[in-house]
Amino acid sequence: METIRKWIEENRITEVECLIPDITGNARGKIMPAKKFLREGGMRLPEVVFFQTVTGDWPDDESMIDLTEKDMTLEPDQNTIRFVPWTKEPTAQVIHDCFTVDGNPVDISPRAVLRRVLSLYEKEGWQPLWLQSLSSF
Repeated sequence: METIRKWIEENRITEVECLIPDITGNARGKIMPAKKFLREGGMRLPEVVFFQTVTGDWPDDESMIDLTEKDMTLEPDQNTIRFVPWTKEPTAQVIHDCFTVDGNPVDISPRAVLRRVLSLYEKEGWQPLWLQSLSSF
């Protein structure tokens, strides 16, 4: 968090967009004042955000949704902090990773799913094609 704090202060950021990708690839999250973001060091969102459709509706089959709406703890990934160029106020956006209250990755969060898939590839000695194309640059 210290790297993020320094970046926010050096760039006089006033607001932070706290983002997570949903299953459809859309950004979900909250915008909060930079001082509050730094004070709290993260935020919470309900896990059910991953069950919303691309339009924000709920699926017809609600049997997979936990009605208790458990909160996830979101932790910022310092490697993803960037300026938001279309705002008037100095604003940053940061992609977050999702964890359960006991500190485990949320299994259905897209970033956790991607990490599991990449780990399976690595165990086989494989490399995804998109990753191979990045190494050619």
